[in-house]
Amino acid sequence: MKISKSNPSFFFILFLLIAFQQTQSQIIEPTNNNSQQKLYDIYTLQQKRNNTAAWIFLGSGLAVTVIGFEIGNNGDLDDLGTAALLVVAGGAATLASVPLFIVAGKNKRKAMLSLKKVQNSVVNITFDTSNYLCLSVAIPF
Repeated sequence: MKISKSNPSFFFILFLLIAFQQTQSQIIEPTNNNSQQKLYDIYTLQQKRNNTAAWIFLGSGLAVTVIGFEIGNNGDLDDLGTAALLVVAGGAATLASVPLFIVAGKNKRKAMLSLKKVQNSVVNITFDTSNYLCLSVAIPF
Protein backbone atom coordinates (compact mmCIF):
# COMPACT_ATOMS: atom_id res chain seq x y z
CA MET A 1 0.00 0.00 0.00
CA LYS A 2 1.43 3.28 -1.04
CA ILE A 3 0.88 6.21 1.32
CA SER A 4 -0.07 9.36 -0.46
CA LYS A 5 -1.83 12.58 0.35
CA SER A 6 -4.83 11.49 -1.69
CA ASN A 7 -5.54 8.47 0.57
CA PRO A 8 -7.39 9.87 3.62
CA SER A 9 -8.41 6.43 4.95
CA PHE A 10 -4.86 5.78 6.22
CA PHE A 11 -4.89 8.95 8.28
CA PHE A 12 -8.38 8.17 9.57
CA ILE A 13 -7.33 4.68 10.72
CA LEU A 14 -4.20 6.13 12.29
CA PHE A 15 -6.30 8.74 14.12
CA LEU A 16 -8.67 6.05 15.42
CA LEU A 17 -5.79 3.91 16.70
CA ILE A 18 -4.33 6.84 18.60
CA ALA A 19 -7.75 7.87 19.93
CA PHE A 20 -8.62 4.36 21.17
CA GLN A 21 -5.38 4.13 23.09
CA GLN A 22 -6.35 7.20 25.11
CA THR A 23 -9.89 6.12 26.04
CA GLN A 24 -10.89 5.07 29.54
CA SER A 25 -13.50 2.52 30.48
CA GLN A 26 -16.66 3.45 32.33
CA ILE A 27 -16.64 2.88 36.07
CA ILE A 28 -19.65 0.95 37.30
CA GLU A 29 -20.98 2.22 40.60
CA PRO A 30 -21.94 -0.42 43.13
CA THR A 31 -25.65 -0.94 43.53
CA ASN A 32 -27.44 -0.09 46.72
CA ASN A 33 -28.23 -3.22 48.70
CA ASN A 34 -31.57 -2.26 50.15
CA SER A 35 -33.01 -4.44 52.83
CA GLN A 36 -36.19 -6.35 52.20
CA GLN A 37 -38.17 -4.17 54.60
CA LYS A 38 -36.86 -0.97 53.00
CA LEU A 39 -37.87 -2.17 49.51
CA TYR A 40 -41.28 -3.16 50.88
CA ASP A 41 -41.74 0.32 52.36
CA ILE A 42 -40.72 2.01 49.10
CA TYR A 43 -43.06 -0.07 46.95
CA THR A 44 -45.92 0.27 49.43
CA LEU A 45 -45.56 4.06 49.46
CA GLN A 46 -45.53 4.16 45.65
CA GLN A 47 -48.58 1.89 45.56
CA LYS A 48 -50.51 4.12 47.95
CA ARG A 49 -49.62 7.27 46.01
CA ASN A 50 -50.59 5.74 42.66
CA ASN A 51 -53.80 4.35 44.11
CA THR A 52 -54.76 7.73 45.60
CA ALA A 53 -54.02 9.54 42.34
CA ALA A 54 -56.02 6.95 40.38
CA TRP A 55 -59.08 7.35 42.63
CA ILE A 56 -58.83 11.16 42.36
CA PHE A 57 -58.68 10.96 38.56
CA LEU A 58 -61.56 8.49 38.43
CA GLY A 59 -63.80 10.45 40.80
CA SER A 60 -63.14 13.85 39.28
CA GLY A 61 -63.45 12.47 35.74
CA LEU A 62 -66.82 10.93 36.48
CA ALA A 63 -68.02 14.10 38.23
CA VAL A 64 -66.98 16.34 35.34
CA THR A 65 -68.60 13.95 32.84
CA VAL A 66 -71.89 13.95 34.76
CA ILE A 67 -71.81 17.76 35.01
CA GLY A 68 -71.19 17.96 31.26
CA PHE A 69 -74.15 15.71 30.53
CA GLU A 70 -76.38 17.74 32.85
CA ILE A 71 -75.35 21.02 31.20
CA GLY A 72 -76.01 19.44 27.79
CA ASN A 73 -79.45 18.16 28.76
CA ASN A 74 -80.66 21.27 30.60
CA GLY A 75 -78.83 24.00 28.74
CA ASP A 76 -79.42 26.03 25.64
CA LEU A 77 -77.77 25.46 22.30
CA ASP A 78 -75.08 27.95 23.36
CA ASP A 79 -73.99 25.65 26.22
CA LEU A 80 -73.53 22.52 24.05
CA GLY A 81 -69.90 23.38 23.27
CA THR A 82 -69.09 23.72 26.96
CA ALA A 83 -70.97 20.52 27.75
CA ALA A 84 -69.12 18.58 25.05
CA LEU A 85 -65.79 19.91 26.33
CA LEU A 86 -66.63 18.85 29.88
CA VAL A 87 -67.70 15.37 28.76
CA VAL A 88 -64.49 14.87 26.77
CA ALA A 89 -62.28 16.19 29.59
CA GLY A 90 -64.08 14.02 32.14
CA GLY A 91 -63.76 10.95 29.94
CA ALA A 92 -60.04 11.62 29.46
CA ALA A 93 -59.51 11.96 33.22
CA THR A 94 -61.45 8.74 33.82
CA LEU A 95 -59.35 6.88 31.24
CA ALA A 96 -56.16 8.33 32.73
CA SER A 97 -56.96 6.57 36.00
CA VAL A 98 -56.66 3.11 34.43
CA PRO A 99 -52.84 3.12 33.99
CA LEU A 100 -52.47 4.47 37.52
CA PHE A 101 -54.48 1.55 38.90
CA ILE A 102 -52.31 -0.85 36.88
CA VAL A 103 -49.07 0.66 38.19
CA ALA A 104 -50.44 0.56 41.74
CA GLY A 105 -51.12 -3.15 41.32
CA LYS A 106 -47.61 -3.75 40.02
CA ASN A 107 -46.10 -1.90 42.96
CA LYS A 108 -48.23 -3.96 45.34
CA ARG A 109 -46.93 -7.18 43.79
CA LYS A 110 -43.34 -5.90 43.96
CA ALA A 111 -43.83 -5.03 47.63
CA MET A 112 -45.05 -8.53 48.39
CA LEU A 113 -42.20 -10.09 46.41
CA SER A 114 -39.62 -7.98 48.21
CA LEU A 115 -40.54 -9.63 51.51
CA LYS A 116 -40.38 -13.16 50.10
CA LYS A 117 -37.02 -14.81 49.51
CA VAL A 118 -38.22 -17.11 46.73
CA GLN A 119 -36.12 -18.47 43.91
CA ASN A 120 -37.47 -18.36 40.39
CA SER A 121 -38.04 -21.79 38.96
CA VAL A 122 -39.74 -23.40 36.02
CA VAL A 123 -40.72 -27.02 36.62
CA ASN A 124 -37.72 -28.25 38.65
CA ILE A 125 -35.06 -25.88 37.26
CA THR A 126 -34.05 -23.02 39.57
CA PHE A 127 -32.63 -19.98 37.78
CA ASP A 128 -31.34 -17.51 40.33
CA THR A 129 -32.12 -15.91 43.66
CA SER A 130 -33.76 -12.76 42.32
CA ASN A 131 -37.46 -12.15 42.77
CA TYR A 132 -38.14 -11.27 39.14
CA LEU A 133 -38.20 -13.75 36.30
CA CYS A 134 -37.41 -12.58 32.79
CA LEU A 135 -37.02 -14.27 29.44
CA SER A 136 -34.32 -13.38 26.95
CA VAL A 137 -33.36 -14.55 23.49
CA ALA A 138 -29.74 -14.76 22.36
CA ILE A 139 -28.88 -14.85 18.68
CA PRO A 140 -25.33 -16.19 18.15
CA PHE A 141 -23.33 -14.90 15.20
